Amino acid sequence: MARMSTGVLLLLVDDDPVQLEVLSELLQEHFVFERANSLAGARGLLRRNNFDVLITDYELPDGNGLELLKVIPDYTVMILVTAHTDLPDVSAAKRDRRIFRVALKPYDPKIVLGWVETAVKLSQMRKK
Repeated sequence: MARMSTGVLLLLVDDDPVQLEVLSELLQEHFVFERANSLAGARGLLRRNNFDVLITDYELPDGNGLELLKVIPDYTVMILVTAHTDLPDVSAAKRDRRIFRVALKPYDPKIVLGWVETAVKLSQMRKK
């Protein structure tokens, strides 16, 4: 699989170092990305960069990943990772057009690669 356009940038947010490493290893051959392990870290990166795709865990040490919807641009596509589909805010968030997928833990990382490729295409179409 070829590397996506160099203008594409992903943000990976997870407080679990193992999860973050698994995603990083999976995506490193295909995409350019930044990593954060908290909401505060993600917000800092979002202030400095224009991310096309955001993959974030729901549960973070300083809040939940859905809070990032308040600070991402309309073209950024989110993949939310969670073990809790029954939470009201996760159910409500599924209606936000910026959320492309809700990935349930445990998930097959190889499936995520396909989701990211599609999310990148959606983001690029929204930028036009």
